Amino acid sequence: AQRLARAAKNNAGVADVWLDLNNLFPGQNIENAIDAAIEQMDFVFVLWSANAAASDGVQQEISSAGRAGAGIIPCLLDNTPLDSNPDLRGLLGIDFTDQRVGLLRLQIFAVRIKSRWSENLSKGSFVLYN
Repeated sequence: AQRLARAAKNNAGVADVWLDLNNLFPGQNIENAIDAAIEQMDFVFVLWSANAAASDGVQQEISSAGRAGAGIIPCLLDNTPLDSNPDLRGLLGIDFTDQRVGLLRLQIFAVRIKSRWSENLSKGSFVLYN
């Protein structure tokens, strides 16, 4: 997640990346803090894997992103099908099984989003979960 966040900021020109690892504090209510962060984001990148598919926390974060109207972008870390999650079914993800290719696709995505929909991006921020 941290490597992806660095690439998004340094190579793709993403304004802000929120990572739970860097932004949560001891004693803080995790669910409330994550929900508040998602409310401020245009897109949520979900690092999708077998572990993510089995995680109740990841499911809560995906649901929060949907309620907030944030775009959900699955980043596929293994061959776990998106159809295993009803909120991800039908979405196109970015294949990160080869990280170099995945990072390149992330850069292309960020450039396309900024050039095509920049007037509609209210927050210019991304959040990453795994």
